[in-house]
Amino acid sequence: MTTILVVDDSQMYRHTIVHLLEALQFNVLDADNGLAGKQLLQQYAIDLAFIDIVMPDLNGFALCRWIKSNPQTKHIPVIFCSGKHREIDKDWAFKQGGDYFLDKPIRDQDIQQALDICLPNVTATALS
Repeated sequence: MTTILVVDDSQMYRHTIVHLLEALQFNVLDADNGLAGKQLLQQYAIDLAFIDIVMPDLNGFALCRWIKSNPQTKHIPVIFCSGKHREIDKDWAFKQGGDYFLDKPIRDQDIQQALDICLPNVTATALS
């Protein structure tokens, strides 16, 4: 089963993404900050990560750099989910190794599109 990590300090956004991914029948782990997310990445086989940018302890940019520089995790697609809508923030997210960027507020179809692009060989239950 595909395991997806959701790292966001906003309980509302974290819950929304987790709920949707579970409805699509993914195994989902979640963390409320970058350090907790890093610990989960070290403990579990993660197939994809949704990461917020602005978080306490370890921000999303730093977490993505760690993921992409670590031989055990560099293959994991990183989808940034952020309220930082400026082009410079998006450009910086991709320079850190991000694979996709979603603007908050996030819609169900945005998540589905990100999954289709970042996990093309995984079939998810279609959203209704």
